[in-house]
Amino acid sequence: MQKIWVTLTEPSAYRFAACASEAGFTALVAPATKIEMLPWVMPTEIPERLIFLSQHAVTGFLQRFSQQPESTQAQLLAHSSALAVGQRTASLLRNAGIEAQMPEDENSEGLLALNELTPIEHGGKLQHDDQIWLIGGREGRNTIFAALSRKCKLIRCDVYQRQAAQLPQINAQAISAIVVGSMHGFDQANTHWLACGGDKDVIVISPSARVQSHALQMGFSRSYNALGSSPEALIRCLKDNLS
Repeated sequence: MQKIWVTLTEPSAYRFAACASEAGFTALVAPATKIEMLPWVMPTEIPERLIFLSQHAVTGFLQRFSQQPESTQAQLLAHSSALAVGQRTASLLRNAGIEAQMPEDENSEGLLALNELTPIEHGGKLQHDDQIWLIGGREGRNTIFAALSRKCKLIRCDVYQRQAAQLPQINAQAISAIVVGSMHGFDQANTHWLACGGDKDVIVISPSARVQSHALQMGFSRSYNALGSSPEALIRCLKDNLS
C-alpha cells in the first residue's frame, strides 16, 4: 500500500486522509502549516457581496458574525449575496444558513469570471459603487484584490493567517507522494522534506496550476495539478500519477 504525506491544514487533512484510506492509500497526516484566527473588526456598512476565499475565511467570519446584534445579522443576510471559492467553502456557509454561489473552476480566476464580479460595462452585475468584503487570509493571493480594487468599493478582511507547524521526523524513503494545499504549505513541506533526506523525484499533488508551477520551479519535476482541492480531485490525481 502506497504511503502519502498529507500536508493540508486542518480540518482538511484528516477529512482527506479518511478518503485516501478508503481509496487504498496509507496517509501520514502531518500538516505543514497551522491556522491562527486574527482579531478583526467587521465593517459597519452592509455590502452588496461577500467573497469567501477559503474554509478558514468562513470560520473566521462566522466567529465575528455570531457576535453581532441580531438586527445586524438579519440585515447582512437579507442584503448581501455570498460568493465562495469552492464547494467545501460554500457548504460551510450553507450549514450556517448562508446560501453561496460558487464558480465551476474552484479558484480565484473562476470567481472573477462570475457574472456577480464582472463589471456592468462588460455585461455583468458589478457596479463601481458596489461595496464588497473580500474575506480571506493575511498574505494570501492578491489576485481578486488586484482585479477588483478599482472596479468597486472593495474592503479586504483578513480573518486568519498561516503559520509554520511543528513537524515530526519523516521517513522520506517510505513516502510515495506529497499532497499540498497552498504555496505556503508547499514551501514549509519542501524545507522539512529535504531536511529529512527526501529527494525532489517524489510526486507532488497540488490543487491548482499555480501551486504546481511553483513546485516545478523548485525542482520537483513530478508535480501534478489536481484541478481542485476537493478530496475527490486530489485522490483522482493520485491514482492517475502513482504507478
